[in-house]
Amino acid sequence: MDFRGIGGRELTGRANHTGMSCEMEKRKEKRFIEQDDVLIKDEGLVLDPGADGVIYGLTHDISLSGTRIISQQVFPVGCVWRLLIDFKRTNEFLRVDGQVKWVKKSKNAQLFHIGVEFLHSYPDTTRLLIKHLYGRQGEDPSSLS
Repeated sequence: MDFRGIGGRELTGRANHTGMSCEMEKRKEKRFIEQDDVLIKDEGLVLDPGADGVIYGLTHDISLSGTRIISQQVFPVGCVWRLLIDFKRTNEFLRVDGQVKWVKKSKNAQLFHIGVEFLHSYPDTTRLLIKHLYGRQGEDPSSLS
């Protein structure tokens, strides 16, 4: 895949499964490929008074600042969710609010890839993410440098 960069310079890179160049993707934090169950709560989507407004999805990757979620439900950019992520590896749950930053439809299925930025309202969410992503079993992540 070829891209034109600043000043018309050609940028080339191997395209990943989303069609974006790996070198072109801008990330704030290191991403960890990980599939964990996610419950998405969006009060604005509850059209049926008997429904609970919970949508199920899977993480595709995760970092300290956000996650990519795969879901059958599409969401508008800018909406804010309450997420409950089940970290299978560490057997812990992360409760965090997140804002949808981008949405892409999968080419081969009726699925959507959704970029979510975490809104860290509580210090415990950041601490749990650090422990989960960087800590080793039985190690206190505050001792990591």
